[in-house]
Amino acid sequence: KHLGVLRSPGIFPLVEELISSAKDHRNSKAQMLAGYMKNLLLHPPPHSVAMAIHDVCTMLRETDVSLPAFNLTSVPANKMSRLITDREANAPFFTEILKLLRSVQQMLAREHLEALCARILDVVAYDTSTPAV
Repeated sequence: KHLGVLRSPGIFPLVEELISSAKDHRNSKAQMLAGYMKNLLLHPPPHSVAMAIHDVCTMLRETDVSLPAFNLTSVPANKMSRLITDREANAPFFTEILKLLRSVQQMLAREHLEALCARILDVVAYDTSTPAV
């Protein structure tokens, strides 16, 4: 609470200041990133997952190749997993998932991004509560 993660009067909003575009409530991608960061600060993942997140950030910073466009959704990964498992997903949801999977497939097909993909999959496995492959 006193880190500025949760809104409190007189406390500096840490995450919103780190991601300045998160202040714009129309920017859904920045809002998702801010939400993910808040969740990590409030509920820290195991050390191995934290290291995977660190590795992904480092690899993304150092890469000089373009990455496929990801049509990010505002639905968290664990909720996506639950919707599919509980058979509550509709056709537009599956269309969005298909677009996301096609982008991921393009990324996985690039040999020079293999290490990055492996670390991303470690984080996704944790976020969706599924075993890593």
